[in-house]
Amino acid sequence: MNKTGEYNILACSNCGSNQLKWASGGSDSYLDIIGDTNSGMYECAKCGKMGVAIEFKSEADRKKFEQTLKEKK
Repeated sequence: MNKTGEYNILACSNCGSNQLKWASGGSDSYLDIIGDTNSGMYECAKCGKMGVAIEFKSEADRKKFEQTLKEKK
């Protein structure tokens, strides 16, 4: 949850999946659209990559990002 009480939409930076599990460091880790980060790593249950998650303002934005990544592969 962010400072305004809204929930963060987090996704894998590799595949766009929201199927993340905390791996190490701060449990509120994410990379937001302006590049701010909190310490910590997530592991994606879909693609297996570990890294800092990306934060989105809405689920629609996350899905659009995921679709864009699929189209590039």
